[in-house]
Amino acid sequence: FNAGSHSYKIYYINGQFFIDANVDLDSSSDDFNKIGLAREVVTISPGITVNSTTGKGLAMGSNTTATSVMDSGYINQGTVNITGGTATGSTALNTSFGFVDNQGVINMDSGIGAYGVNGSKFTNNTAGTINIANGGVGMAAFASATTGLQAYGTDPLISGGTLAPADKVLELDNKGTITVGGNQSIGLYGETNDVVGLGGISASNGSITNTGKIVMTGDEAVGILSKRATVNLGGTGSSDIVVGNKGIGVYAEQGTPVNITSNTGIEVKDKGVGIFVKNDGSSVSGSPLEIKYTGSANESAAGIFYEGGAAASITNTVDVNMVNNGSSKGIVGLYVNNGGTLTNNATITDMSGKGYG
Repeated sequence: FNAGSHSYKIYYINGQFFIDANVDLDSSSDDFNKIGLAREVVTISPGITVNSTTGKGLAMGSNTTATSVMDSGYINQGTVNITGGTATGSTALNTSFGFVDNQGVINMDSGIGAYGVNGSKFTNNTAGTINIANGGVGMAAFASATTGLQAYGTDPLISGGTLAPADKVLELDNKGTITVGGNQSIGLYGETNDVVGLGGISASNGSITNTGKIVMTGDEAVGILSKRATVNLGGTGSSDIVVGNKGIGVYAEQGTPVNITSNTGIEVKDKGVGIFVKNDGSSVSGSPLEIKYTGSANESAAGIFYEGGAAASITNTVDVNMVNNGSSKGIVGLYVNNGGTLTNNATITDMSGKGYG
């Protein structure tokens, strides 16, 4: 507001804030754009729309008085529509040491539905949907921002060397539906990056969980990409993650363990891979995996792809059920590349013909 020759901005800090009227993030006359928020729990009420056609989203940091990631964040029970942005430069909801509980709808033409750093915790709940039409990421989280560490959240644990294995620098959990279009897009992306090179960060400090539905409609897209963050997979047991041509359901690197906590299904098309396990200490274990092929007749796909290497010694313990709905060449349950030794201690089952162990 203006008083005399001075302009002032009102800040809401350390409380709860309810958005009960539609918001136009592009309008200078919208009262919401005249305030600031920090360490607030912001609820977008049912039936309310937060809108931008210039790629602007909602962003909020916490502060040093916060004792929990749940002290600051967004509960979306309405609709967030953000268009006019870019795949890597626009975010719908953005937090530092904050949470997102999406119970409503997030729509973007291009961008990242929810982006967080510094201990952020995101849940796309059972009724929640995230739709990215033309390219981007459904939800993404990093241990720290590349611009440097903050004085609050989990960053001080990293800089002080006191980060314990149970401390979470990122948490992503999809229980609802995430649909992302565009080639080379990603559904869930988590990376426990060490921006200051102090070490002490492990895969246990990050978690990525999917028990919902992830659909990637473009080519060369990845359902879940994890760099040194534990991946937990569950679902219905069939087509829980769906990718297009040359797509990968789950890509694990930098020592990522992939835990299949209950029967999980990944649907792929031409030259697709269910789970890619890089030869850097990454692994996969747990319940059976269904790999379903729905691509063209003259192509194929693989269930679990182990990167391998000249001295690699790999043991597979995951049962793979192959469902071939189109390939005349057949699909492969396990595949190892670049040499090494693969020992299979599990069962590879051809459920429909034209499948190879």
